[in-house]
Amino acid sequence: MGMFDEIYGEVKCPHCKKIIGFETQTKEYDCMMDRYTIGDYMEKGNVTSASLIEKDWYCTDCKNPFDVSIVFVRGQIIKFINNNEFKDINVNKLDNIEEGLGHRLEYEELCIQGVGYAKETVDLEEHPKNVGSRIKVLNQDWLITEIYKENLVTDKGSRVYSLHKLWFENGFVYKVTNKLGDRFIRVAEQIGFKGGYSVFYDEGNYKEYDHRSPHNFIIQFGCELEEI
Repeated sequence: MGMFDEIYGEVKCPHCKKIIGFETQTKEYDCMMDRYTIGDYMEKGNVTSASLIEKDWYCTDCKNPFDVSIVFVRGQIIKFINNNEFKDINVNKLDNIEEGLGHRLEYEELCIQGVGYAKETVDLEEHPKNVGSRIKVLNQDWLITEIYKENLVTDKGSRVYSLHKLWFENGFVYKVTNKLGDRFIRVAEQIGFKGGYSVFYDEGNYKEYDHRSPHNFIIQFGCELEEI
C-alpha cells in the first residue's frame, strides 16, 4: 500500500444526528504517516475549500452510510461535514480556528480519563523510582505501589530473537493508583523518539494486543515482567 497520511475527527451523522468518530487514509498530501485533525495546517497553497475525503462512511450508531468532507480555511482543517451540510456551506464566510485545537482537546480528555499517551518526555536515568513515591503523568498525581521491568526472554537461538531484540524498548512499568483507580504506567525509551510515558488501565497483563481493549497494558513481544 505504501506511505500515506491519516485524517481523523468527528462528524454529525445526517440520519440519526449523532456525533461519531471517523478515521481515513489519504495519499493526497505528503504521505509521511502523519495524523491530522481539526486545527492542523495541512492543505498546500493556503487553500480555502471543502472537498470529499470519504464516501459512504457508515454511522457506528444507526449504520446508515453518508459522505464525509473536509473543510479548509487558508490551509487549516477547521471542520468535517456530512453530505447534507456540504450543500449549505460557504467556506468564504468561515475563519481559522485555534491551531492544534483537536490535539489539545484530545489530550485534555486523556487527562480526565487518566489513560493514554502522555506529552511528558522522560530521562530514564531518573528511573526507576521507589515504591511509595509519586509520579505525575497526564496531569494526574499517582502513588507508585509496585515496580516492574520488562526483560527480553526470547531464546537467542529462536528465529524471532533478532526481531524482538531490534524492537525492544528499555524502560520500567509502575503499578499506580489515585482517585481514578489503579493503572499501569510504562516509561520507556521508545524507538526513534525521546522517552515518554504511557498510562494503561489495570485490567491484567496481556501478551497479545486486543483491539477490543486497546488501553490495556501489553507486555512487549518476547518479554516477561519482573518485579523489582
